[in-house]
Amino acid sequence: VKCEKTGYLKKHKWSVFIKSLDKKIPERKCIDKVVFKLDKTSFGTDQATARHAPFKFTSTGWGTFEIPIIIFWKDWMGTEPTVLRHPLSFEGNGKASFL
Repeated sequence: VKCEKTGYLKKHKWSVFIKSLDKKIPERKCIDKVVFKLDKTSFGTDQATARHAPFKFTSTGWGTFEIPIIIFWKDWMGTEPTVLRHPLSFEGNGKASFL
């Protein structure tokens, strides 16, 4: 499928998500929302917000780029939002980042 705006092929379906490594603590108990920052020219919007688990964004694309991610914690945690930057890559099986 070709992107109407850029003319590039959208040949990779990809997802970026936030998941707890501790199975005893479900994400929904401590995360209020997750904001995935996007390139408005490529995606038609500058961000996607996941307000419920799974905290995930899925799209298609052709290139590699960095996705800034902002995790907003539940009020009871008393924690400021956490900002992450994940390099999206289509080489091999892709990459994973762990916090």
